[in-house]
Amino acid sequence: MSDFRLPSNENGVTQMYEILLRHFSMWGEVEDINILPHKGFAFIKYGHRCMAEFAKEAMTNQTLDGNEMLTIKWANDDPNPRVSEVEETEERKLLLASMDKKRRLK
Repeated sequence: MSDFRLPSNENGVTQMYEILLRHFSMWGEVEDINILPHKGFAFIKYGHRCMAEFAKEAMTNQTLDGNEMLTIKWANDDPNPRVSEVEETEERKLLLASMDKKRRLK
């Protein structure tokens, strides 16, 4: 997401985080928001792709709390192999925990 302005005070990033969370959480479970204030970009990560797809369609050319028009695009995958390894490890842990919980319930 791009083309937004941070509030012009010392808590601008925190306020923008709250604004983005408020506007984008209505479309699904927001896992992470990464704001790049010097570029006017933010990356919003959802729990599921379908939520991100819906949010992208719903929020394109919309405004936040100001008069800015949002430009929303898909981010490229992180080329850092370490990030991919960490994400895969976390997914495996969640899967194993889910399988373990199902076994205990039987």
